[in-house]
Amino acid sequence: MRALRAIQAGGRRGVTQADLARELKLSATLICRLSDELERSDLISRQAHPLDRRKTVLTLTERGLSQVGVCGQALNATTAATAQALPDAEMAQLEMLLTKLAMNLGPSNCQMMCEACLLGGCGIA
Repeated sequence: MRALRAIQAGGRRGVTQADLARELKLSATLICRLSDELERSDLISRQAHPLDRRKTVLTLTERGLSQVGVCGQALNATTAATAQALPDAEMAQLEMLLTKLAMNLGPSNCQMMCEACLLGGCGIA
């Protein structure tokens, strides 16, 4: 899920495999294997970079976009159900602490944390 969210953050331009490796702090070899699997599952597509043919650009397919949406909705529902167990005062405290943490993140990390995708989501990536 983290990989799909990072690719989604690239928008229509997509992201290069090298950028994805840096973002996820994974080796180029692992990103290549992950990209192979995501492409086989029709979640991403690969194209040559328009200005540098040595680079590969990854973009989400329609199925990939749909999967990100489904996982996000499932995660939001799970989070909402879990949060109901907290009293209002504890929920307010949690929101304050999460806001403080988010303010300390850089812009690229903030994208990765969006909707708590680091919790694993659907487990695709």
